Amino acid sequence: MNPEDPQEVVPDLQSPGPTVIDRFIGQQQVVEQVRVALEASWNDTAPFPHAMLSGPPGVGKTQMAKIIAAEMGSPLHETLANTLQNVADLNAILLRAGDREVVFIDEGDELPKQPFQTQLYRAL
Repeated sequence: MNPEDPQEVVPDLQSPGPTVIDRFIGQQQVVEQVRVALEASWNDTAPFPHAMLSGPPGVGKTQMAKIIAAEMGSPLHETLANTLQNVADLNAILLRAGDREVVFIDEGDELPKQPFQTQLYRAL
């Protein structure tokens, strides 16, 4: 840690990955898109826009969701899609999340198209 640099980020030793967008390695196009959305949110004092992170395992979707929440100073509501047994479970997660909070549904491709996708579309 450099006391001369107040912008220097102190790593969170409990976290297995970066907690700020500038420390995310790889996926440069995604990083830049997220950075632009974060800056727009900060400048407009608005919530982070709705986003869907997709890609093969190991590219950093979960970590990016954690970074977005951390950068926005928001709680992260994280769940696995296969734990959602019905639309009421999905609604409970969405209703529990407040304004400016991040909801991350991992393995979202496992959700049945109907009625989950319809409900997610309505929530957006």
